[in-house]
Amino acid sequence: MIISAKNIAFAALVVATTFRVSADSASAGLAEMDVVCAAWNTPRELVSRARYVCPSNDARPVLQKAIDEAYDLGVRCVLLKGTYLLDSRDESSPRGCLRFPNRTVKERVYAHNASQFNVLEGATMPLGWFGSAELLMGRALYDSIQDDETFSLLYCAGNSVFGRAWKLRNLVIRLPDTRKPVVVVDGRFASALEYENLWV
Repeated sequence: MIISAKNIAFAALVVATTFRVSADSASAGLAEMDVVCAAWNTPRELVSRARYVCPSNDARPVLQKAIDEAYDLGVRCVLLKGTYLLDSRDESSPRGCLRFPNRTVKERVYAHNASQFNVLEGATMPLGWFGSAELLMGRALYDSIQDDETFSLLYCAGNSVFGRAWKLRNLVIRLPDTRKPVVVVDGRFASALEYENLWV
């Protein structure tokens, strides 16, 4: 599945169907093993819960480290409320920003049996653009994209041989503009993709 800047209306329709939940589910809750991240503007009383604190100029390197660690541990990467500015390209692929890893499998097994969910979610369910975990694409990164280039903000690593699986929840994802060919969630090589409460 691909969520791009050009099908925001469809994404909004999908998001609108996700709010048939009770108010009791507005908080995702934090487990002891979660890899928790705070933004530069996360409320001070919450920052003590975070293992990583992202800077204001570019959160991508810190978020990438947290996502990789959560995948290695088999736990969730949880973002506390705040603004996470994504303003650089992934070192391993200049056509993407945040990379979701794929497990290297040495045994000869069916791909889906070796798959593992990458889980990225905000700690609270968004009810609008503000007050939750916001992934904001930086203007410098956005302007660096060529008109004929396909760029993925969130994407799968590796090839399509082995299964990759995502769970994305409780996130606000914003672009500075809609003129560039940006794929917001690039799930072309994902064997499974679950998303809930995304504001794009």
